[in-house]
Amino acid sequence: MFFKRKKKQAGEDRSDLRRHYRRAPGKKHALSAKLRCENQDPVAGELIDLSAGGAGVLFTGDRDPNLDPKQPVQLSFTSLVHGGEVVVDALVTSGRDAEEGGRRYGFQFEDAEGLFRQLDTYYFKFFNRRRAMRVRPELGKKLRATLAFGPGAMDVSLTNFSADGFGIAMTPEKAGMLEGVEEVTCTFKLPKLEEPICWPARAVHLTPLASGVLFGAVFLISDEEAMGPNRQALVDYCAGRAAEMALWDQHAE
Repeated sequence: MFFKRKKKQAGEDRSDLRRHYRRAPGKKHALSAKLRCENQDPVAGELIDLSAGGAGVLFTGDRDPNLDPKQPVQLSFTSLVHGGEVVVDALVTSGRDAEEGGRRYGFQFEDAEGLFRQLDTYYFKFFNRRRAMRVRPELGKKLRATLAFGPGAMDVSLTNFSADGFGIAMTPEKAGMLEGVEEVTCTFKLPKLEEPICWPARAVHLTPLASGVLFGAVFLISDEEAMGPNRQALVDYCAGRAAEMALWDQHAE
């Protein structure tokens, strides 16, 4: 059966899947969601929020598919301004009446690995996989960094980052250099900071995308004092970028 529930992957903690930062795509990006489930025609819904772990979708009027908890379904996501389609199997986690009218459902994605294999850099930015909101560098600018690991090092540009970690989209050749690497030292300089930030980080994943590979890592320094004023500078910078991104989306709408 097409909508058969997938087995739980080894080492996977289901409670962690709901810790991803959910973000609203915004009308600027024109993301749409469509639901497919057994013995029913596809139903279009309004995408409310989205992360690497799941999504919230609103179905208005007579479009309510009347889903049951834990019911296996399939969701697809498309954009009016970008080609392609992202398709993922999911389970229903919640359903409640919405103030906007209709019914709002929560969905938990079943196959994260299969999801990320479909994503190009455009779609990837919507599927946040961290508790802290990841932001991107300013438009037209790059946030250069150096990754040092064992005997090697490489110059890169941070694709997204937060006060907790960062992601870098890279070629398969560069990603191959990081195979088996557990820790790196990331050195980068924020605008208006005189000295660069140089922090150790733990490699979390090498995720194949539709084009290239995404390397993700989390900073290892837990002692706020050891991180010094740079920690607050990064927090403030990320907050500023988040506000700018939200304002850009608002104006676009």
